[in-house]
Amino acid sequence: MVNKIKLKLKFTCRKKISVGSGKESSPAADITFMRVNGKLFIPGSTVKGALRTNLLLIADILGLGNPEKSKEPSKIALSDDVVSSLFGKPGGGPPKLLVSPCYPDENSFVLNHVSIDDATATASEGSLYSAEYLPPGSTFLCEIIARDLNSKEFYALLASIAATNYSRFGRDGWIEVKIDLDESEIPTTMLQENFISNILEDMAE
Repeated sequence: MVNKIKLKLKFTCRKKISVGSGKESSPAADITFMRVNGKLFIPGSTVKGALRTNLLLIADILGLGNPEKSKEPSKIALSDDVVSSLFGKPGGGPPKLLVSPCYPDENSFVLNHVSIDDATATASEGSLYSAEYLPPGSTFLCEIIARDLNSKEFYALLASIAATNYSRFGRDGWIEVKIDLDESEIPTTMLQENFISNILEDMAE
């Protein structure tokens, strides 16, 4: 039987953050957030990518195996570690994680910047650019739906979420994440695992 786990996350900006869309969604800045119907939008893929990066850094430390193949694009199709198992790989079947988009609750602001040439320690030619940011204290919500996880994979997911509190998000941003815990959305067998219940307790909203 396929299990289903639902986690609701709340992110709070501890430092201003910018998540560039790569598209001209606003004429006000060179680097902007995506927008949907005029509302700021952070894709679920951005959150999922951040969690995957976290797990690449901490998996071996936590005794979850060495994810070396998942770090190399040329080798990831051959990987069988917890990172590829949880976040997927080419030809690896349907994804186990679905991550919702986020809609920040605060108005953004724009700052101008100058790119510095490291070699000369002076401003680069054509170096003036602007970026859109969310201010400290702004929040956004995200929902993760995970299917058919074993205890090791769920622990790895929770650890990667917890690591978000200590890693960069977007362009040099820092955020705090909490879990709006609803135990009815998590299989009882998972909640009985001490290493899982401890993380959930520590991160509960």
